[in-house]
Amino acid sequence: MRALVYTAILLSALPALAAEAKVDAPPTEVSVKPTYTVWGYKWDARQYVRQTAYDLNTTDVTQAVNYAAQINRCTGWMATTNLPAPYSNDVPIPAVSVDGQTINLPYRTIRIPGFGNWNIQGSYADRAAEWDDRGEYDKAIADYNRALAINPYDANSYNNRGFDWWKKGSLDKAIADYNQALAICPTLGAAYSNRGVAWDDKGEHDKAVADFNQALAMDPNIAATYTNRGTIEAHRGEYDQANADYYRALAIDPNFATGYENLGFFQASCPDLRYRNGKKAFENASRGYQLANGTDAFYTANSLAAAYAECGDFEKARAWQEKVVELSPPEDKQMETARLELFKQGNPYRSTPQPRSE
Repeated sequence: MRALVYTAILLSALPALAAEAKVDAPPTEVSVKPTYTVWGYKWDARQYVRQTAYDLNTTDVTQAVNYAAQINRCTGWMATTNLPAPYSNDVPIPAVSVDGQTINLPYRTIRIPGFGNWNIQGSYADRAAEWDDRGEYDKAIADYNRALAINPYDANSYNNRGFDWWKKGSLDKAIADYNQALAICPTLGAAYSNRGVAWDDKGEHDKAVADFNQALAMDPNIAATYTNRGTIEAHRGEYDQANADYYRALAIDPNFATGYENLGFFQASCPDLRYRNGKKAFENASRGYQLANGTDAFYTANSLAAAYAECGDFEKARAWQEKVVELSPPEDKQMETARLELFKQGNPYRSTPQPRSE
């Protein structure tokens, strides 16, 4: 079960980043009269609100302003009104008129003593995301540490560093980072979703589902959260809910490889005849295989092995399950080997539900 979230990778910023950038340069003034400057970029306040309203498909300017303020708070790209000392050396941005409506922007200018140019922080975070994609999690953590030393209010960097700790198997550190991200930005759905994965890995399934539910309340368009919640529901024997969540994930992201893999495995192994369907299982597992394009080899092989077995092609089921055994982590080796023996005997796999304890 995964719910991976990355920051944007701005490769153009990486070559200019020194290994140990100096952060003691004089702070840059951020101001609005009526434009404001952030990291040296000038934006017209009116145009910014218009663009946000367009993105939200709304004519409610106040809604657009409030949404933009929350997004900026979560990314740390622009200070809002709730920063504590010593970050309170700020000045309110004056009211502006947007399309005939006079509004007070909920932004404040900010000067950060001792932190210097925030471009450096963004470059560290960008480079960390690149290390994430390469699987260099220690290097990613080091760069997120540097980014957070410059801007300790970047919820996304805490969230993404939590992902790195999770990949390294340090679940408590991952959860601590997700907690910090949510303390900064309580509406960051990705952090709830990722924390749910960590709780599930710790065997805290109720906490995992609670976090998945909260993630979807914050952002109902996180496909991975639906498929992750569906996997727990299927494990508990809640097949109606699991089936619905698997399909919701794919409705949001029709190119979600893991979503097809999980749905295919569910359709191949579900003990409830209403949802078990070998033909559909093979179609979905195959679609996941095509979309994964060589990644997620363990999950791809697992889905295809179960689908072939349900279709009665045990020769191919055995071949794929042998790959599963080869790729499986040590703690799963015995379980996957037992499933291989099942296929050798000409029997398909059926999952065993484990209802939650009341």
